Amino acid sequence: DVFGIEAFLPGSQIDIGPVKNIDDLIDKEYDFKILKINQERHNIVVSRRDLLKGKRVECAVEASPLNRLGEVHAPVFGGNLSLLYALRGTPYDVDMRGKILFIEDLSERLYHIDRMMNNLRLGGVLKDLAGLVVGCFSDIPEDPTLVSAEKVIREAVAGYDYPVLFGVPVGHEGYNCPIMEGAEYKLSVTKEGGSWSLYLPAKDNKRK
Repeated sequence: DVFGIEAFLPGSQIDIGPVKNIDDLIDKEYDFKILKINQERHNIVVSRRDLLKGKRVECAVEASPLNRLGEVHAPVFGGNLSLLYALRGTPYDVDMRGKILFIEDLSERLYHIDRMMNNLRLGGVLKDLAGLVVGCFSDIPEDPTLVSAEKVIREAVAGYDYPVLFGVPVGHEGYNCPIMEGAEYKLSVTKEGGSWSLYLPAKDNKRK
């Protein structure tokens, strides 16, 4: 209820995309936008979807000498680098052409990261990306032959010209910038730093 008045939340108004399991949302607190007040029936129609549409999730990141400048607006996909590597050549491998790839990992040795990045490079995955977002590579053991995970990754994409943003808080750290797989993001990298902003896909923008 809203201020003691019964409220109705249509299934289509729960989230921006389809909700697979409504039970996951029960007994949790959310903000809603009031769509309609029906005085005759003494109820209120609310929407969480419209509230989410009015917000833009933006993550600002400090400048890094490893960044590559540029701006792009494209769908995003990615996750744990080890798992993406393990899915190569399987039915669950993803066509990354024209997409922004984000990667992160935990407790991987640097030579493993080097091997995985070169697998993506030699397999043609990296050359057709729209952009690359590098999250947290946490608890990486030191290696005297390789400087850092970030430099290994930067070297793997050195031959391309799309924007690359390092230091995005995504991974196994305390704070994570939310990412919606498959949604369109605006990736902007400048000398002052980078920003990582969520936008609704074009098909949703047309539904008015």
